[in-house]
Amino acid sequence: MRKFTHKLFLVSVLLVFAGASAADDFNTLDYHQAVDIALKNNELVRAAEKMVGAARAEAKAQYAPFLPQLSTSYSYTRLDKAPSTTFDFGDGPESINLGTADNYEWSFNFVFPIYAGGAKSAAKKMIGINEEIAGNNLDIARRGISYGVTNTFMNALSAQHAVDVMKASHELTSQAYEEAVKWQEEGYFSGSEVLQMEVAMGRAEMQLNKAIDKEYSAKQSLAQLLGMESISSLQLDEPESAPASDEIDLLKILEIAKSKNSDIHGLELQIQMLKKRLELVKSGKRPSLNFVSNYTNQGDSPDVSGNGFNDPNTFTATLQLNWSIYDSKKISNEKKQLEDSISALEFQKKDAIEKLEIDLESSLNDYLRSMKNIKISKRNLESAEENFRILTERYREGLEKSLNLLDGEAMLTSARLDYKNSIFDSHTQLAKLAMLTGFETTVEFINSTIPFQLNPGIEPDNQR
Repeated sequence: MRKFTHKLFLVSVLLVFAGASAADDFNTLDYHQAVDIALKNNELVRAAEKMVGAARAEAKAQYAPFLPQLSTSYSYTRLDKAPSTTFDFGDGPESINLGTADNYEWSFNFVFPIYAGGAKSAAKKMIGINEEIAGNNLDIARRGISYGVTNTFMNALSAQHAVDVMKASHELTSQAYEEAVKWQEEGYFSGSEVLQMEVAMGRAEMQLNKAIDKEYSAKQSLAQLLGMESISSLQLDEPESAPASDEIDLLKILEIAKSKNSDIHGLELQIQMLKKRLELVKSGKRPSLNFVSNYTNQGDSPDVSGNGFNDPNTFTATLQLNWSIYDSKKISNEKKQLEDSISALEFQKKDAIEKLEIDLESSLNDYLRSMKNIKISKRNLESAEENFRILTERYREGLEKSLNLLDGEAMLTSARLDYKNSIFDSHTQLAKLAMLTGFETTVEFINSTIPFQLNPGIEPDNQR
């Protein structure tokens, strides 16, 4: 009778773990899709995209004074009486009008900057630099979101996997408890053994509830990054193992990072912008030349006509030369301030490159370490599976107690969690390495940093 019940219990164990590994293909989401969704929906990315347009408009507005300007004005003046004067031609004083009480004026003004002392050229180049700065800020936002989504997705995936494993553990301990109650009635188990099984079942239920809460919280954090209300009902797809290589060229990756890293590129753009502003300030000591033209029409009626006292139409054309001779050292002080700011940014850039070298080497080591952890956790999982198989066979022969079998199951559960989490961690580390190097996605990073390849020693997740 006991061997028969042991066989039933063994079949239940196998069915539970087989069911735990089955993936739900309905309504699923993988982390590449998650990154794409976040880049489209995330508010920070949207804000950075708007700032690109704002920077373009701001730069063009700053350049506008160096372009031809055309303006018009219309004015009306009402005097208390028409201006007049008195002359005496021998016949007594005589009043003579010199104008009218109502005066209207309509004029056009045209200004064409001919030479601005180099300011025009500097301002024009600042337009492109300003747009690049905004574009670089957009890249920073997109890369930060891509890494954040990958990290959060892997945390949510780890929590989801923990729920699956804990469900299997809870089902196993529940079945074991029910069997223990039956065997106690048949005289094979003592009351103490049944109580121990009951405690194990309760502990498994608590762990399951904790895992469910953690999964919900992790998926809500992911939903926030994706710009969605909730994804708790979605099944997250497990990625294949991250690519690995024992011949990653740190110097090559560092060289790529120096040209693509957004932080360093941003500092370089700020330096370029300050240099152009310095040219703009220096141009203030040079003369500027403008062509100014004005056409004015005057009259004593709203249609600006009928004035017999003034020439109703006047036209002027002027070459206007401006040259600041003394400005109380305003330009000198601005020049000194900009030169010091450029020097400070040069030091910051140098420090940022040194910090990038340290961070990149550390991140690369973390990634390689995560790949080694996959191999270690895989061996541990194989050992835990073999240990559980041996315990199961001994249990079936009546040579092991149920508690020993549950200990083996706990070890197997832990090994399964460690193996999956090591894979998830490798993807997070790879995403961090890609972000530091200056790539938006891990796919771009892999394609640009040979000799990355799929590690033949690690199986895809769907095979375990």
